[in-house]
Formats: sequence, structure tokens, C-alpha cells
Amino acid sequence: MKKNIIIYIRVSTDEQARSGFSPNHQEMVIKAYCKAKGYNIIQIVREDYSAKTFNRPEWLKIMTFIKTNKKSVDAIVCLRWDRFSRNLEESLRVLRQLREMGVTLETVEQPLDMDNPDSKVMLSLYLTMPEVENDKNAIRTKEASRRSRLEGFWTGTAPFGYSNCRTAADKSTLTPNEDAPLVTEVFEMMATGVYSAEEVRKRLRGKGIKHTKQAFLNMLRNVVYIGKINVAEYKKEDAQIVLGVHPPIVKEETFRRVQNVLDGRRPNFKFGTNRTNIYPLRQYVKCPNCGRGLTAGGSRSRNGAIHHYYNCINNKCKVRHKIDVVHSDFDTFLASNVVADEIQELYYHTLEDVFKQDDAKRLEEINLLNKQAELIEKRIKKAEDDYYDSKIPFADYTGIKERYVKELMNIMGQIADKQMEKTPFKKYLSFGLSVVGNLQHYYKQAPVEVAQKLLGSIFPEKLTYEKNTFRTTKPNEVFTFMTSNIKGFEELKNKKVGKIADQSSMAPPAGLEPATL
Repeated sequence: MKKNIIIYIRVSTDEQARSGFSPNHQEMVIKAYCKAKGYNIIQIVREDYSAKTFNRPEWLKIMTFIKTNKKSVDAIVCLRWDRFSRNLEESLRVLRQLREMGVTLETVEQPLDMDNPDSKVMLSLYLTMPEVENDKNAIRTKEASRRSRLEGFWTGTAPFGYSNCRTAADKSTLTPNEDAPLVTEVFEMMATGVYSAEEVRKRLRGKGIKHTKQAFLNMLRNVVYIGKINVAEYKKEDAQIVLGVHPPIVKEETFRRVQNVLDGRRPNFKFGTNRTNIYPLRQYVKCPNCGRGLTAGGSRSRNGAIHHYYNCINNKCKVRHKIDVVHSDFDTFLASNVVADEIQELYYHTLEDVFKQDDAKRLEEINLLNKQAELIEKRIKKAEDDYYDSKIPFADYTGIKERYVKELMNIMGQIADKQMEKTPFKKYLSFGLSVVGNLQHYYKQAPVEVAQKLLGSIFPEKLTYEKNTFRTTKPNEVFTFMTSNIKGFEELKNKKVGKIADQSSMAPPAGLEPATL
């Protein structure tokens, strides 16, 4: 009676490229073997999967078929034992399982008589050798990866914000991609200490942050974003952090502040001790007598009604104002600080010219830095060629490479900084002019936290309230300048434009972005 057999053909992509065990070759050899033996082939199964475990899709289908079609399969035939498995312990378990179902396993090139007890020695040898080879490959791969990382080269999948690339010396590294600005925004928001990691993750979800909670926290801890590489502990070698060849996309100071926030050492941002809409001017107005800040609170009258007041912290001053009166006078004060439309327009066009000039200069500097980076990469490649050609000793080669890699990292860092300098000034400038042109409206519509930030940006020092009027000893210089007459603006714009540009090129504080109001 002919044996019913299943031909099992397995290859992984890397094995096929390295050893030439193509599926077609295996099938041809096994079919010739089965014909010579007079076997009846009922299935030919091909698999492109690693043999480290038996959790392989096609192999699992074979086992299911054997279980559901009892006594219909007599044997499974492979080319060699390493096509069956590269795991000794798992192999013995599966062979025992097959034997219990009445199925044997045969190999064409390494045949064994399993009825002979001595064959178990050869079986162990055939199964152990592939496993040992796998272990050696794993060790070599891990050591090569560690050596590359110690030299500053990235191995593995690129983290979010980077793409994998090769250097001029054909070494694996990283380059910032289109998500790099989003990573920078994430770290800058976290560095303020105003938001939790989960708040930042949710706020930026619409922009492309698709991370899970844990993946997002891991990203915030990853030193790769400051141009460094974390090299894991290995054997007796300690873990360490080395400078990478790739450019950073987050400033180191920003990264350090984020770590402080994550560790609970965040700055205390309160924007005043009160967060309700009842007393928005609390701690933003000072007493005209002692100069201390005004606090606020409610006082219950004899008929049970509660009346709210702003009052001096110093009880000796006896300064107390009804909040309705103070708020009404403050609305009048804001209405008097109006920037004329023509000044807004002149201010916008003046700064637009400044930004265009700065941007052209920035691009020119980036091009120059890129040329310097290309020159250094060529020098590194030349040093490698000289070493491989035995023109220079290894010590000289490592010294030259270390020096040039440091220079290259410095230049790439400068390029990254230059690339991050560009801001969406038109959006921020248009929004900022809209705010100063409609200050009273924005103040009334904004939540109390945002309204208080708005006050702090325009009036850096506390306001003094006396005789139903507000005054400040140190207003925002740019705001005061813009609320002056247009003739004065035109006369002084050349002197002030640099200072104005510095302040206006900054993004508004968190909570005052254009999308907020």
C-alpha cells in the first residue's frame, strides 16, 4: 500500500538569498525522492517563515488537516531537518505529537531510521546544528548593531519624526522627515509645564499624533530627538548614551525641561491664584497705597446677599472696590487702548519685509552648511578607503573619523536649528494684530486663564487702580508704540523694527494660539 505524504517546503527570504534553498529546487528534489519511493503525494505545502518556532501559518494548517483527517496521512517529507525546524526542544515535542497521530517525518538529504534507537543521536545533531547557527547569527547581529550604535549610527526602525537613510560612507543613520516639526511642537508644549502628556497627545491627535499613551511617553523619553543614541547594556558593558551622527530635532534644554515635567518637577504655572470668571483681575491689579496686589472675595450682607470686592492684601490700607465697578472701568481702559487700522497695516507690511529678508538669509546659511556637511562626509569616506587600502593604521583612522563625525554632528545640529527657525509668522502676525485691534472683545470672550495670559503679555507689570482709572509703570513697549500716532510710528519704525521683529516672531503663549479664540 502506498504511503500518503505531504511535501513540506520552507524557506525564509534571507536564507534563500544566502543559501539558495529556493522553493522550486526543494520541490523538484522531494518529488523525485517520492517517485523513487512510490509515495502518493496528497499535498504540497510551501512556507516563507522562520523556523525558530512552529507558530507558522502553513505548518499549523498541516497539523489541523492531520487532526481532522485521521489515518489519511502517513508521513511528511522535507528536504533537510533544518527545513523542518531550527529549535531542538520544540522539534522533539512536535515529533512526539506527530508519532502519536501515526505520522512520521522524513528528510531527503538527511535520512534516519527512527525505529533504530541510535538514530536519536543523529537526530539531535541534525536539529541542534541549525539552532546553534541561529544563535551565532543572533549574537553577530547584536554585536554588530551595538558597535554601530557606539559609533553614533542608528540601527533599527526610525522613530517618529525621522526616516532611515545612509551616510556617504553607507552607514545607517536618520534624517528628519515631514513629521519633525510636529515632534518639536510636542516637546515645546510639554516643556511649558502647563499641559500633561495626555493633554498634549489629545490636542495634537488631529495633526498626526497616533501614538498610544505608553508609546507617547516613550517618545518623550527618547534621547534620539536630541541627536543622541541610547546603547543598551550588553554582557559586562554598561548602558550608555552616545552622540549620534543624525541631526537633533529638539533642543537639549527643551528636552531636559520635559524630563523635569514628566518627573513631577514642573514649574508652577498658576496665572493668579484664582481660576474662575468671578475675579479675573485678582493679582493683576495692585494697591495705589502700598503697591501690593489686590485679592478678591465675597462678603455676605445682613439680608444674606453676597457682594464681591477687590481688596488690598494689607488690611491696614482699607482699599476695597466693588468688582462691577472695577470691571466696568477696566472695559473702558481696554477700549482706550486701540491700535488704528492704518498702523496695523503698516506694522504688518514692515514686518513681512523683515521676515522675507531673514528667511532668504536663513536659506543661504542652510545651503552653505549642507555644502560643508557634504565635504566632511567625503573626507570620512576617504579616510575609510585609506584604511581599507592599508594606507593609514587603524589608530589614525579612528582618530580622523571621530574628529570628522563630531564636526558633522555639529553642522547637522546647526542645520536642524536653522530649519526649525522658520515660523508661520503670517498666521501669528495676523492673529496678533487682530487681538490688539479688538483687545476689549477678545478679553471678554476668552476663558479666564487665556484672558489673564493676554493681560500678562500686554501689561508685563501689575496695573494700578485708583480713582476709577488704570495705569501701568511699564507697559509692553511694542504695544505702546503701536497705539501712538501713525506719524510717530513712521519716524521710529526703522529704529524699532528689529526689536519688534524679535518679539513678533515668537509664537503666542500656550492658550493664545489663533485656534483658541
